Amino acid sequence: NVFCEGCGPSTSGAELIFPKLLSRKCGATKFSECSYNLAGSKAGTARSVMHAKHGIACSYLIYVSQIGGDFGAWEGRHYSTDDYQGFGRDVGLAVYEWSGVLMGCEMQR
Repeated sequence: NVFCEGCGPSTSGAELIFPKLLSRKCGATKFSECSYNLAGSKAGTARSVMHAKHGIACSYLIYVSQIGGDFGAWEGRHYSTDDYQGFGRDVGLAVYEWSGVLMGCEMQR
């Protein structure tokens, strides 16, 4: 599976937008498997530092299973290099769409 780890819930819910877009672009992503809680052991990670010291709410770690998926068309199937390339493309498409969403929000201010 492909999933995101974010930095914690905010009052605006902005950190949920990218994982939702990724789940729509990438069939191996389940939105419900994305996490937004920072465990104490993650305090030194880049996403945690960017969030805590620089106020960047939408900082993520994207994980991809090395073995294969466990739901839908991916269930019981081992990922190939083509699959990983496809996941990378899907992440790129989600980032591209997310940038458009963010630009739209900025224009409305």
